[in-house]
Amino acid sequence: MARRCITHCLGAAAGGLLGVALLPVAVAFADSYEMIPDPSSTEEITGFFGVPATPPAVAGSIQGQQVFEVFDTTTDKTVGTFDADESTQPSLFGAAHELLLVTNDLSGAVGTAGGDTPPVGSVIDIANYGHGYETIYSALALSTGDVITFTLTTPSGTESTPAHYDVAAGLADNTLDDQPAVLTDGYELAPATGVTENITSVTGVPPADIAVEGNQLFDVYNAASDQATGSFYGEVANTSDVLRNYTEEIFVTQDVSGTVGAAAGDTPPVGSLYNVFYIFGDGSIYNLYSVTPTASGNVVSDVIVSPYGDITIPISFYDATGAMTVNSFTVPTDDETIVPVGSEQISGVNGVPPLDSSFQGYQEFELDNASGNTIGNFDADVTTTNSFFGNSSEALLVTAESGTAGTATGDLPPAGSVFDVNDNGFGYETIYSDLASTTGANVISETFVTPFGDFAINPTFDLAANAADSTFFVPTSLAELVSSLF
Repeated sequence: MARRCITHCLGAAAGGLLGVALLPVAVAFADSYEMIPDPSSTEEITGFFGVPATPPAVAGSIQGQQVFEVFDTTTDKTVGTFDADESTQPSLFGAAHELLLVTNDLSGAVGTAGGDTPPVGSVIDIANYGHGYETIYSALALSTGDVITFTLTTPSGTESTPAHYDVAAGLADNTLDDQPAVLTDGYELAPATGVTENITSVTGVPPADIAVEGNQLFDVYNAASDQATGSFYGEVANTSDVLRNYTEEIFVTQDVSGTVGAAAGDTPPVGSLYNVFYIFGDGSIYNLYSVTPTASGNVVSDVIVSPYGDITIPISFYDATGAMTVNSFTVPTDDETIVPVGSEQISGVNGVPPLDSSFQGYQEFELDNASGNTIGNFDADVTTTNSFFGNSSEALLVTAESGTAGTATGDLPPAGSVFDVNDNGFGYETIYSDLASTTGANVISETFVTPFGDFAINPTFDLAANAADSTFFVPTSLAELVSSLF
């Protein structure tokens, strides 16, 4: 994969930053070191978000994993290597964000000095606004306190500004999700003792916000006796932002022990959803939203909990788990319809219910022509979102296809292609298509669909940029998916 060089000095305290494989770069480190994607490794794309969600939850990114190296430009030698989860937001809102979360140090001296391998749990973000304007944020994880820096580069030069919001908090010492979700029935949901979260992906726009996804074994605790009454596995997303808002969303995927049900102390059934929203970092006042499956249908609850009493919010009409629904849609430019086949394999959750909710997974799709005849099938990472206000979205990143792939009408979308559908209700929606091409520029289109006709929009960004150069994680079965998560 071709590499593009960027030269930035970040200062001795922060060390240096790096680039993401989807937007491959090399970044100067203390004037004589660079961090670059390991030339012998290929990024494995693991997920895709479409439109942004409600802060502090974040979206709008292609997610993956890759090996990076610390390169000494003086000796032309690699002095360290590390694994990282990565997230790229290509040209959304005028800025290309490249975000990295260090997950494993492979070689070299670990630290924050020039030439050091960044410690596990470190977070690094580059935002390129074009025309010589760029911001670089880093939170390098240390047991004595994370080292946080924020650098602004303009055509006039580079300067560092104070940064206090630590997006890496809790990542190195596995305390990210250790705050129990306190329910209103006297019980709590907390990570099982001695079991750390398996972090699977990261997205966000530091220093504004960050979202970290993973899976975890949880226990149901009796708050009075401090005794566990049951346990379950769940997909979990932790988000925070510069205003000190913090959320934790849990989606139950497997019951392990205890009595499964909706009564106090029961293990929540598979399909249950919880979201705790701590406003401005105040742990004593929070919003608790939940969806519990029962024999008579899902039970939705939303409560503001405070030392002064609880306030129940009557929003039983909004079921955030409805975001799991994957729908068919027609691409107006060629009148071809994309139809889901079989069941989605859920791989992640994000959002801020009851404002909105997102589910990530893997899905097979069928492509039908204008006459309704099947052209072929393809697999895709898929993210579906719904919101309290009735709008919804569905984003696809094609990972594999069976048949003739290409950008012409009648071809299957090539691996690396992107579709993003945003339904605003009342017959209004936008449909974005970005077909990856290996012979030239990607074929991009966007259409605004209304009850009064369709209107072509000139897209301003390429969501599938460089995605076709990567590999894709494609589960062959639910058992493989579960094995990879746990």
